[in-house]
This record gives sequence, C-alpha cells and structure tokens, in this order.
Amino acid sequence: MSTSHPVALILGAGSNTGRHVAAAFLAQGYRVATVSRSSKPEEAEANELRIQSDFSDPGNIDQIFTKVEAELGIPEVVVYNAYTMNPQNAQDPLALPVADLVQSLNINTVSAYAAAQKAVLGFQKLPETASRMFIYTGNICNVAPMPFILDLGVGKSASAHFIQCAAEGYKDKGFKFYYADERTADGAPVYHDIDGAAHAKHFLELAKGSRQENFPTLEPAFTIRSGGATSRFPVGDTSVGGGMTAIPFYNGVIESVPGFSPAFKFNVSNGIDYVTVDKDQRHGRFNVKAVLTDEEGRNVVLNIEAITELHPDVVGIIDGAPDAKSAPFGYCVEQLRFWSGHEDYKPLEAMYFASSQRFTVAPDGTAGAELRVSRIVSGTGSTPIASSVSSAVTSSNAPSVAPRVAPRVVSRSGNGLLARLQHRMKGVFKVQG
Repeated sequence: MSTSHPVALILGAGSNTGRHVAAAFLAQGYRVATVSRSSKPEEAEANELRIQSDFSDPGNIDQIFTKVEAELGIPEVVVYNAYTMNPQNAQDPLALPVADLVQSLNINTVSAYAAAQKAVLGFQKLPETASRMFIYTGNICNVAPMPFILDLGVGKSASAHFIQCAAEGYKDKGFKFYYADERTADGAPVYHDIDGAAHAKHFLELAKGSRQENFPTLEPAFTIRSGGATSRFPVGDTSVGGGMTAIPFYNGVIESVPGFSPAFKFNVSNGIDYVTVDKDQRHGRFNVKAVLTDEEGRNVVLNIEAITELHPDVVGIIDGAPDAKSAPFGYCVEQLRFWSGHEDYKPLEAMYFASSQRFTVAPDGTAGAELRVSRIVSGTGSTPIASSVSSAVTSSNAPSVAPRVAPRVVSRSGNGLLARLQHRMKGVFKVQG
C-alpha cells in the first residue's frame, strides 16, 4: 500500500456494496473515485471523486481511468461492482434477444475486462508496496447455472475465467485479482440479501495483503445434521486420555452445498463418537467413525476428529443432562476424511475437510450435532478466491461471525482461490449497477 494517499476506484457504486466499500476505503485514508449511472458529482465527500458513466459502453472505461488518474492519481485498488440481468422464463432461457445479451455482456464482462486491462497498466507504474488489487463482485452463477437469469450467469462465468487467468498470469508481479462471492455459512447463495458491510471489510483485508499468498483457503462443501444419541458407554481411563466414553448415534443427513463436486446426499446408517477429556478438564476430544449410505445403497465411511472447549453449554449435552439445550457454534472445530470404493465418491478420498460444529438437543431429548464443512484448498501463490463472512454472511459470513450464521465473502484467483462474495437472489429483478 502506498505511503501517502492511495487511490481506490469503485466501478458500480450502488447504495449497498458500492457505498459501503467506498466508505470503508475513505476511512482508511484512501482517495476514492466512485462511478455509477446515477452518480452526483456535487455530493462528493472530502477525498472522493464521483463520476457519472454507463458501463454498457466499454469505451467509457478509458475515459474514467483518465479522469481518475488526473484528479486523484493511479488507482491501486479497483473494484468492479456493476452488473445487469434480464430475467427470463426458466423453461425457455434462449428466448433472450441477442441485443439484450450483448448489452448484458458489455456490463457484466466486457467493461470489467476493459477495467482490468487499464488497472494493470496502472499497477505497472506503482511501487511494490502498493496493493495493486482488482476485485470483481460475482455470485454463484459461475458454478451453479440459473436458467432464469442466463445472461447474468454467462457474464459472471466469463468474468470469473478472466480473473483466474489474470491472477495466474500476473502473480509473479504481485498483482492481485479476485472474484468475490458471498455465501451463507452453509455455502448457499445469499441472493438479494447482500451484506455490503461484509464486502467492505473483506475487500479491505484483501487490499492489505502484499500478494496472493500460498496459504490454504476454504471452499464450502457440505452440511451435517446428526442425532439419535441416547446411550453413553463409559470405557474408563485409556492411554489416549482420561475418561473415554462411547456415544452411538443412529440418524442424520450429510448433504453437499450447491456448486460443490461431487454432489451427494447421505443418511447416517450408524456411527460412534469416542469422547475423551483432557487432564486439565478444559477440552474434550472426539473421534467419530460413521457409515453413510446414499439413496442407491452405496456406502462410504466418514471419520471426524474434533476438539471442543468444555463449556457448560457443551458438557451438559455430552453428559446427557435432562435440562441440556442446543449449544451455539463457536466451541468446536473438526477435520474430516472420507473412504469409499465407489467411483462417484472416490474424489472425496483425495480431499481434506474442516468444519465448525455445534451440539444439539432434539425435542425428544436425544443429542446430536450440526456441522458446516468446507474443503481445504491448497494455496498456489495466486489466490483468486478468498473468503469472509457477513452478519449472516462467512467468503465465509462476515461482519460479525455469529448467530445469523453469516454469509461469507470468498475470494479466489488463478489456480488458487477466486474471492467469492456470493449474492443471494431471492427476487426476480433487473438491476444495473
């Protein structure tokens, strides 16, 4: 990041994400240029430049960068947040007129590409201490086709591809490229319930990184809801820790989130959770082995190793206290592995997973657990998809990681990760940033 006043350019500064991102960077000492069709230059704040422009004409991008560089300086952070879509009959998605598709592509992809191209020309003039980051606000459409918004999906998919290519191509120069996609904690899209503050927080974190690092990242993968635990079998002190207890469980559902491959849905056939307690009584450790079965009768084995804080909320459930109630997330983390001889599920054997968990108590008093599981993705030096969480958001659910299990802002680039800030689209509407 520059030592004096770095410059951020927000293309598509709407009332939610765009304005939150602009405010966040202004608060960090950036000079900020915001661009939208409805922008009012006369309402600009200190250190802010407001520009009115239309992204349906990619030729306008050159003029925007020229004006920003002349009045504020070379942008070291460029955010492309503009988009449009033309909802169609999902049973007839190709009825969209070609002219509408062309205009949509101009806004969703071609102008974004032009902006990335201009951003690179500027990055080449900036010192290595500058952030030199381009981030594209995406959604789940690049991995989960939605026929009723075909044009938006075409644009997001194309843009995700050029972002990945740029992240890989410019990684040695330290230029960062991200595709942002906000998701709920269980990996589902947030549709129109977009958390602008979560985006802003996540974008600032990405901007502070000197390069797209090699650290592994998380890809939302599946959820687990298990139950049926009524019996507890004390084993006694063992070589692996004090006081082992075996807790069988007999039901539950394990289901992949939209966009994860391979897709699956399993039921728990049977499983046992082996619980030990550390000598200092502060943590408990779990080793779960379960047999899972799909609708076709194919079996896989799941192993979970976990550690939990022995908070009173947790201890009551483990001990089977009659007044125990479901505990919140925040006490327990796990690592997970699969084994299967079936070709459809073989890819799972080559993956490691991590999750957060909460212990639950059903109305009938039986104990269980709920897990939000992500695949661990290795870092490559170019991480186009990063993640983060929003109040109901984690890229991960972002502003506050808590009860409204946050959506998550994820960012990915090249071979590594693309910043996924997934936007939930519950309504059918046409919007242009």
